Amino acid sequence: MNAITPHNQERFNREQFNHVSVYGLGYFGLAFMQHIDRVAGDDATLRAYVRGDTAAHIQEHGRHPSKFTDSELSRRFDIVSEPAEAVSGADLVILATPSLSTRSVLEEVGANLKPGVTLLNTAKALDVQTGKRLSEIYADTLVGFDYNYALFAGGTIDRELLDDQPLGADIASEKLEVAQKITQFLSSSSLSLTPTQDLIGVEFASAMKNVISVISGFVQGREYDTGTMTYAISKTAGSIGRACVVMGANERTFAIDSQCWGNDMWMSSIGGKTRNQQFGIRLGRGETVDEALEGMKSEGKTVESVSTVASLGLYPTLMEVSPVKALHDFIVTRKINGDAFAERLFSYL
Repeated sequence: MNAITPHNQERFNREQFNHVSVYGLGYFGLAFMQHIDRVAGDDATLRAYVRGDTAAHIQEHGRHPSKFTDSELSRRFDIVSEPAEAVSGADLVILATPSLSTRSVLEEVGANLKPGVTLLNTAKALDVQTGKRLSEIYADTLVGFDYNYALFAGGTIDRELLDDQPLGADIASEKLEVAQKITQFLSSSSLSLTPTQDLIGVEFASAMKNVISVISGFVQGREYDTGTMTYAISKTAGSIGRACVVMGANERTFAIDSQCWGNDMWMSSIGGKTRNQQFGIRLGRGETVDEALEGMKSEGKTVESVSTVASLGLYPTLMEVSPVKALHDFIVTRKINGDAFAERLFSYL
């Protein structure tokens, strides 16, 4: 896998998508919209979808009414509130929606997608209902339809992407040429992208780093210092990475310099900014699972790791990793409480 960086980007001709849609203007969708504004050609058709009156507000004022209110948004985008209008004719649709809504979103827009469209998913989780990887949910929902699927995964905090800070991510697709085209389109002097064909590995890496983030947050919530936290991260990550390789992932995907794993895992687990780590901190401080989830919900934050952990019972190889099994018993089946989880976690360490 060779990243396209500011130093080697000149080796590639800039690929262009002529019609791009960002579907979902939460924090990450807004950040992605701003990035598209920076890389898309001058003659590109750009649309973005958000529900209700928010679309009209952004269109009129150039700002989101409640997210990144200090930032003026791109005026190149046509902001719409009708799903069909948002995706109709698009060559590239970036789905910046929570994993829990994957099926409903695809059912909502599927009939209006252009044959051959490229769908770039940004959600990092396993399906809570079936345990399937999200690419499999796309395939089940869009059966018989001609489309290209890819996943964007890396250590990209929304505010930092919005502000055009130097960041890295992987673009994964079973079709390497699809990953390469997206990479060439989205890469910039600030965003370094790596195309890869290891879709299975990247999907598991991007989902399981959320699990590690919760564990890291739990250790922090218990008021242990940095060394204990990084020890828990590194040991658990090693066990999870080996398990994913057994399940068919490429070992390279779980290297320390892999953007979807090494980068995203450390970013998610030590910065204190991610939802999954904040959820773990709440649990470590003694909140029940329901209290922690309600607290996150009150802040408008979806905790993707809960969907992933709920699905892990379907993956015996991953459940053999002691902290993973303990976390499943804690936040899914509720067989144990926070103190019992702490005991099992620190016994593993």
